[in-house]
Amino acid sequence: ERALLRSMPVRSFEGSPVGVGAIVRLEEDDGERLVFVVPAGGGPRVELEGVSIQFVTPAAPLGAALLGCVVDDGFELSIKGRQREASVLEIA
Repeated sequence: ERALLRSMPVRSFEGSPVGVGAIVRLEEDDGERLVFVVPAGGGPRVELEGVSIQFVTPAAPLGAALLGCVVDDGFELSIKGRQREASVLEIA
């Protein structure tokens, strides 16, 4: 999985919809969080310079909901039977 991440091309998603490789700042009911959309190996959270980043894949409910979103898009999803609302604040 680390090799896959190392081989991912780095690109800017500024002005583009969310895709694999994007880092997304979300606002949810319980605050903000950062999500990194990866092709495989989702699930873990990493701490980088005091900031927590969650890895998600397009196969995960959150990853699937994010794909194609642009800044200011809002969406709903159900995780473990709980409805959540979120909006995209920033894409990098």
